[in-house]
Amino acid sequence: MDFWTLTFSYRREHLLRPSVAGSSTVRVTLTLNDNGTVTHASDSGSYTVNDDCTGAISIMGGQGTVEIVIVNGGNEFYELVTNPSSIVSTFSVAKKQFPEDER
Repeated sequence: MDFWTLTFSYRREHLLRPSVAGSSTVRVTLTLNDNGTVTHASDSGSYTVNDDCTGAISIMGGQGTVEIVIVNGGNEFYELVTNPSSIVSTFSVAKKQFPEDER
C-alpha cells in the first residue's frame, strides 16, 4: 500500500523506519495505527546530505520531501515532512538501529 495516499484521523500514531544505503537510496516502511486501524506501507527514493549535515529525502516518486539534520556522528537525524504541505506531521527523530554497523 502507498502510505502517501492514506487518509488520517486525529487519533493516529506511526512508526516510520527509513533504511539508507551509501548509494544515496532510501527505503521507507511505515506502520500506522489510525484510530485502531493498523496499516503497513512502504516507499523508496533518494537522499542527499550537505557538508553542514543537513539534507533531504525525496520520496513519492520525487513528489515528497523530508528535510533532515544529521547529528550524533551520523547515528541519528531529525526529520520534518515539508512536501506535500497537506501532510501534517510532527517533528521526529530517527536513530540508527545498529550504530556499530557502518553499512
